[in-house]
Parts: sequence; C-alpha cells; structure tokens
Amino acid sequence: MGCLLPWQYMKRMKTLLQSAKDGLTSCAVFCDLSKAFDTVDHDMLLWKNNTFYGIRILPLKSLASYLQGWQHYTVVGVYRSSVLEITQGVHKRSSLGPLLFALYENYLPKASAVNPVLLLMTLFCLFQAENV
Repeated sequence: MGCLLPWQYMKRMKTLLQSAKDGLTSCAVFCDLSKAFDTVDHDMLLWKNNTFYGIRILPLKSLASYLQGWQHYTVVGVYRSSVLEITQGVHKRSSLGPLLFALYENYLPKASAVNPVLLLMTLFCLFQAENV
C-alpha cells in the first residue's frame, strides 16, 4: 500500500472513530511512515514553533539556520544535475529529526477531531520504528 494523502488518512480515522462510538470493535494499523520526515515544510515548521510554542529570536534563528541552506544534486556517471535548494524534510537519523517532526505534527489535536491519544500512539510507533 502506498502513502496516504492527508484527506485519505482523515477519512480512515473518521471511520475508525465512528465505529468506536457505535460500540464496534475497531482496529487500525498505519505502517508506512518512512517518508513522513520528508514532508516537513521548513517555513511552516518555523512558523509553528514561533506561533504555537513561543520560540522566538535567537532559538528561532538557530533553528532556521539548521534548516536552511540544504542543497541536493544527483550524479549519474559523468553527468551532474543542477543544484536545488531543499525546503522540506528533516534528517531521520539525527537527534533533532524526530523532535522536529513531532513539533511539526503536534498541532493535529487542535486542528481536527482526532483523539490526541491516537496521535501520540502514531508518533510512538514512528519513534519505535526509527529506533529499531
């Protein structure tokens, strides 16, 4: 199964929550989070840290410095692509990667009807998968 788009994920969660409300036995398994870290938009992450968490001035500038200036290019044989600036994603295998991803996604309980416990379980599963 491929990656779910946000609206597909929310549709499945809505169905799951409705089933639980109706007293039905429900279960959901969301396995493929391998690309989740690649979806973190740098500008949005900085905005959320400033707006939701009150991170300002020097710490925010330090975070911006860490996120900005990433570049990527591809080499195949003797051919090299042009250099592109990376504006999305955090390092999966770094100490900051999981924390930045959690800060980026943590607004979901405020923005939707998804139970915060389910979100925490999803993040816990993600961290467990990354640390294996």
